[in-house]
Amino acid sequence: MREGPIDVQRLFTIVDLTDKIQEMQSQVAANLAAMRAMLRNDMPETDISPNCDNPNTCGFRGHCWAHIPENSVFDFRGPGRPNAFDLYRKGIVTMEDVPADTLGWQQRLQLDGLLYKKNRFDKSGVRAFLDSLWFPPCFMDFETTYMVPLPLFDGMRPYEQLPFQFSLHVIEKKGAEPIHHAYLAKDCQNPCEEFLSNLLAVIPPGACILTWNKTFEIQRLRELAVKFPGKSAEISVVIENIRDLMAPFRDKSVYHWKFNGSYSIKDVLPALIDGYSYDNLPIKTGDMASTAWVRMIQESDRGEKQRLYSELLEYCHMDTWAMVLIWKEMCAMSTF
Repeated sequence: MREGPIDVQRLFTIVDLTDKIQEMQSQVAANLAAMRAMLRNDMPETDISPNCDNPNTCGFRGHCWAHIPENSVFDFRGPGRPNAFDLYRKGIVTMEDVPADTLGWQQRLQLDGLLYKKNRFDKSGVRAFLDSLWFPPCFMDFETTYMVPLPLFDGMRPYEQLPFQFSLHVIEKKGAEPIHHAYLAKDCQNPCEEFLSNLLAVIPPGACILTWNKTFEIQRLRELAVKFPGKSAEISVVIENIRDLMAPFRDKSVYHWKFNGSYSIKDVLPALIDGYSYDNLPIKTGDMASTAWVRMIQESDRGEKQRLYSELLEYCHMDTWAMVLIWKEMCAMSTF
């Protein structure tokens, strides 16, 4: 781990561009004239294409894609989905216009959901998944910083995702109410060590740890094991006990027509559990949480800092509480 403060001057090189800019000044008048002539012409007739998002999303995408309806061929998800632009060039725009026998089984499932509100519940597959779990189950979620090139703190590498928050719901025995644990770093300093010590302190020994997309949490834990080799054995045990609650939804053992091909927890929760969604939360996404945390640790106004702190706790709590509710619903559905 790097010692001492970052020397910002070593991160940049100053280049004098004065001569190059002066050479370009003679072109300004001609370029302005060309731009004005372009603005007097009609709109170009270039149609939408993969270039709209490659290499970056065009700023006019919303304008050019306004004619594309909801549930279009561009909304098919999953492996084996058809080439949407091939269909579009043939005049096939909506999902309903695509012959079902040309689709993969996951896309047919999505189409049947749209047309007939058809759901799927593979009872044996879900039961096998649930039987692979054990008590006590812990429902775990991390929030991390953006992947930025300039590290926020000493000891970080460029583009590292720094964990600053976790939520953990634990059901200690069958029939017990979930117990909630949470950690959220409040100060403008590297929270990794405190994050890890708080996390390891609240996970019961031998617990079955459930996440939504376990790859994310496992990678963050592996990075922490490198930073804190003295805790690597404990971290390894945690990693070995992680199971992915998203798996039955990703493989379509559970599919509700309201998912619209997605298996994001933000789509699964309101479809399966009435009255629950992320829509009314001030912070609705992980990206919003990352932004809010950076604002919070830099905020000098105590009231604003507390507001952001409470909103971050509420968002991360929802992630693990959503998993508890979804797990309970799966258990109930698999017993019928």
